[in-house]
Amino acid sequence: MKHIKWFLGAAAFALLLSQPTAAANGAREAMAQWYHSVAPSLLPFMALMPLLTCEEALTAYEALLGWGMRTFFALPGSAAAALVVALLAGSPAGSHAVRRASARGDMDCGQLRRLALACAGLSPGFLITGIGSTLLGNAAMGHLLLRTQAAVQLTLLFLLRFVIRDDRKVPVSEDRSGKDGSMAASTLAVLSVGGWMALFGAMAGVLRNASGGEGTIPFLCVLEVSTGVHWVGAQKADVLWKLVRISWLAGFGGLCVAMQNMAALKDCGVRKGEYLLVRLAAGALSAGVTWAQVKMKSIHTFFAGPQILPAACLGLCAALVPVVLHFKRTEV
Repeated sequence: MKHIKWFLGAAAFALLLSQPTAAANGAREAMAQWYHSVAPSLLPFMALMPLLTCEEALTAYEALLGWGMRTFFALPGSAAAALVVALLAGSPAGSHAVRRASARGDMDCGQLRRLALACAGLSPGFLITGIGSTLLGNAAMGHLLLRTQAAVQLTLLFLLRFVIRDDRKVPVSEDRSGKDGSMAASTLAVLSVGGWMALFGAMAGVLRNASGGEGTIPFLCVLEVSTGVHWVGAQKADVLWKLVRISWLAGFGGLCVAMQNMAALKDCGVRKGEYLLVRLAAGALSAGVTWAQVKMKSIHTFFAGPQILPAACLGLCAALVPVVLHFKRTEV
């Protein structure tokens, strides 16, 4: 078993060499998707990460969200920063943030695994810009997918506290506290995503050529999420069908994203089988939440309409009444 990585690497290398044209075409298609959809949606958000993950920001996250992390998720306040980064930047930035959070030394192995498994979603920029605006032609659909992902991540973080328990202390290593807070690091992270996509795209091209048809498309969707999303978006079907399936793919994340996250979490105690099982559950939850959102569209439209502004004003006035009365009594 200890030589399994070498065996798989050698087999993949031989497979790519056996069909170089198909591999090159697959990598070219993957890089085109990265260039047109992934990089433009990821890079602006990743460029802001140094500002959102500086020491002052991490301290603010812990102060503002620490109580909620302890109360609802049984996690220390230091985990709040990793959760915020995961929600804002997706994978693999969320996994790197979890790895850095473990350097604080106030999490046990169970808490670290729960946080890592829940913080493995996709970038909001990719969901809104890459899928919503670019692929589906409607940014509102991307916002719907983002709401789904945030709800599923928080739900998983809550439920996993009852499933995964491991009181052993996390061994703190020197490289866990590494910072990636520069523009150069953000750019390299986006380029790294492109490299993974090129590798999996090449493998997909070889498999598609070997099958001689469209029979491997469902497997290719699971292999790389961007490929799957584009394939589902190109189908002639109603919007609900597309959104539910795209939600499943986004929740699962694909094996390409899984490899990126597992590379970041290699010394955090997260097992590959455990990761894939939780991501399958995340895919199922995502499909259900998106279906429910679409079915409740009329309710969402009502609350998102012009009624919300008067309601907010009334709520603010009601909240100010005790303040006004307090100052009146003070003056008297």
